[in-house]
Amino acid sequence: MIVLSPTCVQQHSAPDCGFYARYFSDCLIDNLRKIIKSWDAHLDQIPDGLQRCNDQRQYEVAYKSFARKLGRSSEKKQTVPTNLLEHQIRQLGSNAVPVLSSIEAARSSILSGVLQDDLLTVASNVSRNGHAVLICNTTTTQLAGEHWVGILVRRKSNVNRYLVCDSLFRGIRSQHRNLCNRLDAVLKLYLNK
Repeated sequence: MIVLSPTCVQQHSAPDCGFYARYFSDCLIDNLRKIIKSWDAHLDQIPDGLQRCNDQRQYEVAYKSFARKLGRSSEKKQTVPTNLLEHQIRQLGSNAVPVLSSIEAARSSILSGVLQDDLLTVASNVSRNGHAVLICNTTTTQLAGEHWVGILVRRKSNVNRYLVCDSLFRGIRSQHRNLCNRLDAVLKLYLNK
């Protein structure tokens, strides 16, 4: 398994990670062909096509749009929600990016015979297209609430590769590897269904 962590726009306050994760997933989708082509050519290098993930001005434009979609002004006069919940992250975009609020909840769910729609969509996209973009919470419990990140999964030669876009990344790749190990284990359960 390969896990890469590109440089991305960094958040100024901790509870804003849902906005950033949505922005990163939109950037991944918008540049998907270029990213995949570059990544397939150089498996262990950060692929081309990720410049927008590290563009503060572009993020600020997106943030204003996100605030409007939640029915709030991005000006300081009105409070924009922070520490977003799963349904609020879904409201931010027009594309249907799967949102996984807890890997552990998805694991428990499949082990009890119930499939989660979002992870089923990810598994289906990976199986059919060889890739999937999702937004995932990093929590290690069955409850959401830690930190949201954008992820691109690329399956090639039966090996999943992960690109983790994180607004709190400070050079600690081991956290991303741990997250992707957990996601990979659950994804394999769904791919085998």
